[in-house]
Amino acid sequence: HIFTHSGLTHFVSNAIPLLIFGFMIEKRIGHEDFLKLFFITSLVTSFLVLANTGNNVVLIGSSGGVFGVIGFSVSRFSFDEDFPQIFVFGGFTIFLFEVLFLETGGIENVSHHAHVYGFILGIALGFLSRLENF
Repeated sequence: HIFTHSGLTHFVSNAIPLLIFGFMIEKRIGHEDFLKLFFITSLVTSFLVLANTGNNVVLIGSSGGVFGVIGFSVSRFSFDEDFPQIFVFGGFTIFLFEVLFLETGGIENVSHHAHVYGFILGIALGFLSRLENF
């Protein structure tokens, strides 16, 4: 489902942050570890959404993986001098909006759960990568 989208707007809204954050992260951790990060956060997020919302949900898009990448960048590179801190601030701000959307009902047909789960998982993986090689 991570390769399907509901339309061009949905695709672009996933592609732009993935390109921005992904490029900076892939440059630092390598393409193999970046792909692992993206696919792990995508798959785990999907299972978490299905487990918490039921089987009557259709998942499309790569938001869980995208937010996993954003969360990873916030926790892994927040203290690196060569990483633009505006992206750390921006990533955390996006997460806060997603929590707000989750609590208020948000935008219809958007899995804010996937966004929040992906970000939290990315944060955890970023901290783990600081402790040992990712």
